[in-house]
Amino acid sequence: MNWSVRSDYEQEINKEEEKKKEEVKKVRVNYLINKNYSEQFKKLCNRRGWIMSAVIEQSIKRQLGI
Repeated sequence: MNWSVRSDYEQEINKEEEKKKEEVKKVRVNYLINKNYSEQFKKLCNRRGWIMSAVIEQSIKRQLGI
């Protein structure tokens, strides 16, 4: 059995995964929102164990249709 073919395939997949990790760049942004909304959102995220930035990012993606 030729193990090198599988090894080459795994190396290609690993290279592709590394490229994907490198391509994702995040940027810090600031927006002004209602203080009450901010406090309610923070409490909700804390209660449910959500990461606030992840929730916001998913919402933006949904709005963009991504």
